[in-house]
Amino acid sequence: MNLAGLKSIDSFIHENWALAGLAVLLLILTARHVLIRDCIRAAKSLGKETYKQIMHRYSAQSLSGWLLILASAVLTEALLAFPKGLPLWTTRKDSVLLAVLGFMLGTLLHLRAVHLATVSVLKEHSELERNF
Repeated sequence: MNLAGLKSIDSFIHENWALAGLAVLLLILTARHVLIRDCIRAAKSLGKETYKQIMHRYSAQSLSGWLLILASAVLTEALLAFPKGLPLWTTRKDSVLLAVLGFMLGTLLHLRAVHLATVSVLKEHSELERNF
């Protein structure tokens, strides 16, 4: 692709930054879903009541992951809205790197929350079985 084509794509994204930001947000949520769906499926296989307990604990522990994913989405939308870069960073590359790292860390925090919730519920179940 030539330089004129890249400039026209950049100007289209800048003019339609809200639409591009929505597409990025959908892409982020889809990638998060793909990365944690196996953990959710494994939790579902443990039974309906156990799954409900795991999801209840997961929702209480996943706030930090949601905040980082939201921050990375907002930063990405700001990058699309302001093509010359944000005043806080010297280059757009730094901002893009920060948005990607925020998304990755947020997803890792989601995985951590699912695993901690699963382990704590299973530990609780095993302690109940030992007491009986």
